[in-house]
Amino acid sequence: MRTVTVSELKSKLGHYLDCTARGEAIAITRRGKVVGVLASPEPAPLAKKSLEELAEEGVLLWAGKKWEEIPKTMKLKGKPLSKYVLEGRE
Repeated sequence: MRTVTVSELKSKLGHYLDCTARGEAIAITRRGKVVGVLASPEPAPLAKKSLEELAEEGVLLWAGKKWEEIPKTMKLKGKPLSKYVLEGRE
């Protein structure tokens, strides 16, 4: 996401509106902090299409399999990794 200051946005508003019309979102900052986001009310053209449509058009390669959920955590046997790191530092 592109970031612009309030003053830059004011001076080049037309340019940034054109960017959002193409589907780009723009973060607006004031004194280094994000105070808003300028975005098109319509999603970007590719965001509307399903994965199947994109695969048919050749935009992406997809094996047709369902995505498997990756487990968030894994339990490993043995000492925690931090123990090995500390031992290596000694």
